[in-house]
Amino acid sequence: MYSVYEVPVALKGLHLTLFNPVSGVLVVDLDAEFNLTVVDGPSDVQYTMEFADGAGATPHNDSSMLRETFSVPGEYIITATANDTNATVRHK
Repeated sequence: MYSVYEVPVALKGLHLTLFNPVSGVLVVDLDAEFNLTVVDGPSDVQYTMEFADGAGATPHNDSSMLRETFSVPGEYIITATANDTNATVRHK
């Protein structure tokens, strides 16, 4: 007789990086591409991005190539959140 069960794995190490432009300088009205990575965690992670542009939080099922276009010059605090059934990790 065999038993099958799932062992919960907590989320660890959420990293948000700017993928494009490589220079780190964002240009108004051009796409900025971000990438999210989790160091360790389950495969069923749900991501939420808040770009501080007034649009509110945006849910994502995939962490690769998140795009945002900023139409007003300024400073923006971008918040990334990763959730699963066992843990939440947030990165600003």
